Amino acid sequence: MLRWLSNATSLEYLGLSRCGSPTIESVQIALGALSNLKGLDLSFNSLEGEILELLNNVSSRGLKHLDLSWNQLSGDIPGSLRDLEYLDLSGNSIVTLHILASLGNLTNLQHLDLGGNSISGEIPPTVGNFVQLEFLYLSYNDIIGKIPQSIGNLTNLIILDLSHNNIVGCIPETFGALIHMKLLFLDDNQISGEIPSTIGGLQNLHLLCLQGNSITGQIPDTIGRLHSLKSLDISNNNLSGSLPKTMGGLCNLTRIDLSQNNIGGELTNLFDAQSFTRHYSFKYGSSISITRSIPLLKLSSSVFR
Repeated sequence: MLRWLSNATSLEYLGLSRCGSPTIESVQIALGALSNLKGLDLSFNSLEGEILELLNNVSSRGLKHLDLSWNQLSGDIPGSLRDLEYLDLSGNSIVTLHILASLGNLTNLQHLDLGGNSISGEIPPTVGNFVQLEFLYLSYNDIIGKIPQSIGNLTNLIILDLSHNNIVGCIPETFGALIHMKLLFLDDNQISGEIPSTIGGLQNLHLLCLQGNSITGQIPDTIGRLHSLKSLDISNNNLSGSLPKTMGGLCNLTRIDLSQNNIGGELTNLFDAQSFTRHYSFKYGSSISITRSIPLLKLSSSVFR
């Protein structure tokens, strides 16, 4: 059914998402004549086999957008696709982070999604070479090891999602260089150590998810610099001490979850910029009044006065 495409030699964008489980062979034939292709979407087609085989006939020049998500593909990406800016391989059968090595020549990448595969191994330091990246998704895999310090080289990042893996070690101090970051997901890993004070450098951050780790120590005072922050979830960790008074300046917060930690101390005057609007009761019989209406505030299993 794809043979007619062999005559569409001027075609620049081809969308074949959910088109009825074509074979790799039929896609290869169709792509062979499309030398001007800039965008290709083959998502949700149950394609099986090697990515290299699928893209064997794709012109190495000009392709900027490639979506192969939600198939059953494995293997590496052709290093010849140097013009790629958008690559989505989520929901496939990729099992190793060696694929990042095969992407080494794709220095124009701005969007990379490898989420929802079965990728194991450690994130290599070479991830810091993708300096044009704005969106990096590696969630729902089996990634182990530490987050490399070189992640701080990705100063154009807007979204970083490393959630639902088996990552260990501390949050790198170099995260403070990611000044354009808006969404940061590190939840449901095995991250330990303290939240670095350099987190205060993420002054454009809207959402911070650190829940479900083994993070210790106190929340750093520098968190008060995150004036754009709307959602903060650091629940289910081993945090202790008191909430820093600087959090009172987070006037854009609409959701806070600090539950399942060992945080305590006084909270009464923390949010004192506006009149008291709500009253909450907490586990262990403690109760507190909160200034400013915060749609969702969870502090269960913490002890406040």
